[in-house]
Amino acid sequence: MKNAISVLIFSLCIIKSDAQIISLDSVLIAVENNHPLLESYQYKIQAADAMAEGARSWMPPRIEAGVDMIPYNFGMTEHSQLAAGVVAVEQDFPNFKLLDAKENYLRSMSAIDLAMSGMEKNDLFSMAKEAYYMRFVSEKTIALIIEQMEILKSIIQISEAHLAYGQSDLQSIYKAKANLASLEAALIDEQSSINQANVVLNYLMSRELNSAFEIDTSLELNKSLLSDFYTAENLSSSRSSIQVFDKSISTLKLNQDVARAQTRPVFGIRLEHYTMFDQTNNFSLMGMMTIPIGRWSKAEFRAEDKSIGLNVQALELQKQNAVNEALQNVSLNQIRFQAEVNAMEKYQNEVLPAYRKYFEVNYLAYQQNTGMLIETIFAFNDWQMAQMEYLDHLMLAFQYQAALEQELQIR
Repeated sequence: MKNAISVLIFSLCIIKSDAQIISLDSVLIAVENNHPLLESYQYKIQAADAMAEGARSWMPPRIEAGVDMIPYNFGMTEHSQLAAGVVAVEQDFPNFKLLDAKENYLRSMSAIDLAMSGMEKNDLFSMAKEAYYMRFVSEKTIALIIEQMEILKSIIQISEAHLAYGQSDLQSIYKAKANLASLEAALIDEQSSINQANVVLNYLMSRELNSAFEIDTSLELNKSLLSDFYTAENLSSSRSSIQVFDKSISTLKLNQDVARAQTRPVFGIRLEHYTMFDQTNNFSLMGMMTIPIGRWSKAEFRAEDKSIGLNVQALELQKQNAVNEALQNVSLNQIRFQAEVNAMEKYQNEVLPAYRKYFEVNYLAYQQNTGMLIETIFAFNDWQMAQMEYLDHLMLAFQYQAALEQELQIR
């Protein structure tokens, strides 16, 4: 076990000296540029724009060919003279109002994909931050554990020397060694947390999952998030998840314009050429117009118009709920973040100094043979527990910061 811990500590030192240092901002840039899910949205946006390019196309012309006025008894001269071969060409002219509405509707689809891309990027950024913060705190925890192990080893060494002179007790020495073993186990757990964070970060950056790298150890909490007040307008303009509602509503309204434009008449022309069997040629020229003004023909368009209007109202309410929920989450996370910051300051200014002095006094007394080993161990355990609790508050503070940044869509 001791050899394994020594190898682990040595490996950590080698990694720190050789691995590339990647800041949190560099991680986010790599996620934005390399993650395949975000890249896929670019193709979706291009696909929507490509679809819009064909929105102004006309209906294709129709060509017909056949015979006309052919009697069953072709031998009847008076009828056969009326028979003819027919070629017809027909073309519908577009409703330009409808073409404009279709083009605007199709071009609006890419805006939804763009907002969806921003929402997905925000979620990926949040995952990256949580993994980065986890590794940051785990490295601080490992450094603390190594320091605590050195102190415990010193206590055990002194107590074993005192044991020969009857100035120590075997039970307390075993207690100290048990604490040392617990710290060694905790060291392994924290290294496992670092390895897990590395896998997540490498995945998000589209790197080899086992690629080694070092993080920025000067990371600090963004306490400015606590001083700002956020409104529905702030969130509506910054959050892609809310912009998705705006773009979807806009697209529905443009689709509503398409439905309304279909109630306009459509014009067409038909030219027919007749080659009579008596060698004469005739033609027919016809103009056409659809008249979608009857109750029986407008029912479908009116129903579609009404349906879209109701869907718009539904999305407006969903957007309002999303904004209210986001405001709630921002307020809750600000309260939680503030509580963790306050707790950390309490530990830094009062709790940790008091426990440290408590341990140092007992340790010094034990070194001078005026104190007991078991009291020194208890004092050490209290100090160690307080340090771990401080790091727990630090981890929670980073988690609430990440949650706040996700809600506010702050990079």
